[in-house]
Amino acid sequence: MTPLQERAQEKKNLIIAYQKVFNTDEGVKVMENLNRLCFFKRGTSGHAPEATAENNGKREVILHIHQYLDADLREEVQTHA
Repeated sequence: MTPLQERAQEKKNLIIAYQKVFNTDEGVKVMENLNRLCFFKRGTSGHAPEATAENNGKREVILHIHQYLDADLREEVQTHA
């Protein structure tokens, strides 16, 4: 397996892990909470630049999680084949 194929397999395994964890009843509850806490569907402006920066950091995390949850494994395999 080439290094590129290894990285693709690692990403696929990670996508599967995210989906297994968050596609449970408990995972859905956690995601609902994280969506609220991490500014998933709202602006990140805070009362001070530091607060806005912190909010942006939180939002980056939730967007990353959603990227893995929304990933189509068939596309991942085709993209890296």
